[in-house]
Amino acid sequence: MTVKILGLGTAVPKHQMTQAEATHMFTQIVCEEERQARLASVLFRKSEVETRNTVMPHQVAYNWCDDVSANENIAPPIDKAIPMAVLPQVAPGASRGPTTSERMELYARFASDLAVQASQLALTESQIPAREITHLVIVTCTGFAAPGVDIDLIERLGLSDTTQRIQVGFMGCHGAVNGLRTALALANSDPTARVLLCAIELCSLHYRFTWDTEGIIGNALFADGSGAAVIANSTALATADEAEDCWLVRDTGSIVIANSRDTMSWSIGDHGFDMRLTSDVGDKIESQLAVWLSAWLLKHNLKIEDIDYWGVHPGGPRILTAVQSSLRLSDIHLATSRKILRSHGNMSSPTVLFILNEFRKQRRESQASPCQNCVLLGFGPGLVAEIALLGVAPWSAS
Repeated sequence: MTVKILGLGTAVPKHQMTQAEATHMFTQIVCEEERQARLASVLFRKSEVETRNTVMPHQVAYNWCDDVSANENIAPPIDKAIPMAVLPQVAPGASRGPTTSERMELYARFASDLAVQASQLALTESQIPAREITHLVIVTCTGFAAPGVDIDLIERLGLSDTTQRIQVGFMGCHGAVNGLRTALALANSDPTARVLLCAIELCSLHYRFTWDTEGIIGNALFADGSGAAVIANSTALATADEAEDCWLVRDTGSIVIANSRDTMSWSIGDHGFDMRLTSDVGDKIESQLAVWLSAWLLKHNLKIEDIDYWGVHPGGPRILTAVQSSLRLSDIHLATSRKILRSHGNMSSPTVLFILNEFRKQRRESQASPCQNCVLLGFGPGLVAEIALLGVAPWSAS
């Protein structure tokens, strides 16, 4: 059966911060000594991020710093930014920031609005009426609430109250691939299924307020965003013309990379969710990815050289470099991943949908041949690699 992405939508919140602003705030709030400030400056610069979007102005972090929390004239409200020039001085490392409960309250407040924006765009493009959606797949790892985003989408988008829900939770940056796998299975098992997939992450809510060498990397990379797709079995939908403008979901794969359990973790702490990355992540990817991926592609009569679009999740520059080295890809192959990293940072699970959307724009602008292959590749705690194989032409498995 052929499963098609009929519509894509992406959304970011209105508040934006530059990496210079992020570095300045991090130095003020977190760095307790000059050595840490120097390391932070290098870390933020090497992240390759230039701008990021967040559901609240980034200066709101000062609300939870001990020196200013009692001064209502200084602490900014959560929906209004203040100029960097008037940001207050605080005692670095004096506060651990909001509790996990407070962060989850913020997730419940802001997540659905962003998810609705992306989902509405995907629905509009798909030309599938909201009432015809049969399944809703939510992907998220940055917040929990019930009733939550799923119920909000049903009510606010006008989905049927019989829409069947599935949540892919706490799987990290590759979560959208897991969501695509779920949608693929649903659409293959039922030709009448119409699946709305929505990945929504508010990574900024898990900002670290204290120094941790393996944990602070998230402060330099993470951002907020949402991506959505409408997916259906195309047997009763496709026409020859439509096939050239829609991505087809062919297959997905997964591997737990050997001896890598401690290289990446995502755990729930008392003051937010704690992401930890060790320096070994890149080495593990570089040494093991190519062997597995080559064998996996061979099952589909493909080689690494046959992949035209590489949608590698930009978990960070080292991950992109490791993938490029392992697979011997050119700079052009990873140019889109690096573009998204520069302009949006690491939005966790929705990021690969942003990359896929960019690929679609590139194809339209270049009037490319429809007979092209695309790989979406992401990594998450475990260390686990998840892959989705897509195409833009009718295709049958070997």
